[in-house]
Amino acid sequence: MTRAAVVAVLVTAAGCAGAPRPAPKAAEAPPELVERAAVVFDAAAHNDVLRLKTLVDWNRWRLVDGLKGVDKGDDAAAERVLSQVEAHPEPSSALVEAGARQIRALLGPVAEGPMPPRLQPGMMNATLAGWKRGPDAGASPALARLRTLVAEALDGAREVTYEGARRVTLVFVGDRLAGVLEAR
Repeated sequence: MTRAAVVAVLVTAAGCAGAPRPAPKAAEAPPELVERAAVVFDAAAHNDVLRLKTLVDWNRWRLVDGLKGVDKGDDAAAERVLSQVEAHPEPSSALVEAGARQIRALLGPVAEGPMPPRLQPGMMNATLAGWKRGPDAGASPALARLRTLVAEALDGAREVTYEGARRVTLVFVGDRLAGVLEAR
């Protein structure tokens, strides 16, 4: 290769490397997901328990909620959650009532303050991403089984994160809420 050809290649490569590149755009939340989240926030803000009951997939909710409480490696607690799920395939009315109260408690602080909750486009919840991957290699049998059930239940889940006085991620499967996770 001639010296002129080498110089031309280097100049071209340097020009390409130094050329400004457009910044990647933050992933926008689909409008239907933002709308669904707004309906959940509205129901929680107005203490509309009946509407909250219809917006949530309570089978998925109790798996996600159960894992939130035991994901630190407590095998006995994971065993209790699994036995509840297996003994009672359908969520009880007490669980639904407690879940509706919990949703209001989780979303209330997000809505506090002078501004309404703000959408955080492109934010991904690390806890949710880990759960979707399934159990860790060293997880105890009960915790591994629970994490597998949650990973299956959240297959196809979409998330949207909002920030107010606190930050939360709402997890939807289809058009139903499957969980609310704290976002850090």
